[in-house]
Amino acid sequence: MSWALLTALRRYSFMRMTLRVAGREREVRTPFVFIGNNEYRMEGLSIGERERLDQGTLSLYFAQRPGRLRLLQFALYALFGKLRQARDFEALLTADLVVESRHRQLRVATDGEITMMASPLRYRVRPASLRVMRADAGNDAASPA
Repeated sequence: MSWALLTALRRYSFMRMTLRVAGREREVRTPFVFIGNNEYRMEGLSIGERERLDQGTLSLYFAQRPGRLRLLQFALYALFGKLRQARDFEALLTADLVVESRHRQLRVATDGEITMMASPLRYRVRPASLRVMRADAGNDAASPA
């Protein structure tokens, strides 16, 4: 995590984007936009964990115009459970959102893999669309969860 933080700070740059969330449009200038399935914990040593996987929402996290020092402050706020109270840090829950940029393509990290995707990026919740299989404790056959 420390190596990733140093790399991010070294390559630090801002992106101008328009975020459309719940019928409202926001112009942002940010070094990152994080979109996740369901709500993530953003504090303490459990950063990145989720209580539920079936909440039916998308999490949207971004910072408005922070400098390198402010990004480090966000990390400390998160560690001490104060990130949601930090000035310039936004955390929203929604069922759908659109991310637009003046660039034709955006670099997007999906489960650790970076790919180029065409702008605008459209995200929406599709409840119960993923079937999860698990091994039954008393049987070798997989059964629906």
